[in-house]
Amino acid sequence: MKTTNDPAAGWKQHSRQELERIPGNRAYALDGASELSLAAFCKSYRDVKGERYLAGDLGPLLERLAKVLPEMVQQRPDAEPEAFELPWPIIDPITGQQVENPFTTRDVASQNALVRRAPKLAEHLRRRAGGYTFAMHAEKLDADANRAAFENIRYDAKSHENNPFRFGVEGVSAQNEFVKNNSPETVEFFRREAQPLQFPWQKGDAWNLTQLNAMLRIDRELYDCAMAAQAIEADWNSMLLKQAQADAAQAAQEAEDARKRIGSLSRVEHR
Repeated sequence: MKTTNDPAAGWKQHSRQELERIPGNRAYALDGASELSLAAFCKSYRDVKGERYLAGDLGPLLERLAKVLPEMVQQRPDAEPEAFELPWPIIDPITGQQVENPFTTRDVASQNALVRRAPKLAEHLRRRAGGYTFAMHAEKLDADANRAAFENIRYDAKSHENNPFRFGVEGVSAQNEFVKNNSPETVEFFRREAQPLQFPWQKGDAWNLTQLNAMLRIDRELYDCAMAAQAIEADWNSMLLKQAQADAAQAAQEAEDARKRIGSLSRVEHR
């Protein structure tokens, strides 16, 4: 009788459930290997935090990880442009005078002060130093249209299941039909979403030293968990292999016992 139990089953279930709670998550793009790697990562974090850290408390951890690995969530343009750090124009409350664009007046002291306090506003005013041109306005219109186009695209697990770009050369006919019947933005989005979700600490083709180095720079704790996850995953695979070998040996013995019983019955019938 088969006795194999998946030692990672609970962690795979919990990690997937928590990933699915993140807005725009790509849990549907997990395959067997990446699901196991994510589960091992989550367990390694629990091991660092101690037994009192519950498997269900994975949401904040995976949100941190998604900031380092943006492919964990769908990539869409921001719903709205980021707000500036300071309101503009700035008006003197006493005289009513308006602060001038320091990049227009070439006021270096004000430029430096603005960059320190409001870098996004400083970059905007630097670009506007020569005036607001129609090219700039056209750029804004294009950005707004692009944002609206991507915002209206709906993509979930069922969309992923039927995404024609997941099937390579075997799906060329369906891909051509999809391109013909959909906007360029939708085609771009579906092409990107067709890619499986993989993690840089996975062994094999998914191993990504560049991303691991980025994790090390940005969030050392996540990097350490990723490194520890490899050993956990190896232990799980070793346990599964031993169980499978034991199941195979038991199955072979049961088959041999069955052959002997059949042979005994045959001899009885011929008497």
